[in-house]
Amino acid sequence: MTRVEERVRGLHTASAEIGELLTHLAEQGRAESVTQPISRQRADTTVRFLNQTLSKLRRLPELMGEMTEPI
Repeated sequence: MTRVEERVRGLHTASAEIGELLTHLAEQGRAESVTQPISRQRADTTVRFLNQTLSKLRRLPELMGEMTEPI
């Protein structure tokens, strides 16, 4: 359970960092008048992976809840 908690905390931190990085990239692109800071293909690939990750994450709260119920 300790490893699970560590991973969840790491994921929480990483998701905040990703948001900060994307915000920085968008700001930098505007400052340099770059209309397309990343390619559509690269964005689509990353978004697809992100959506797959979200799908997996959505299942975890239910699994955790099941473990707290008596068997």
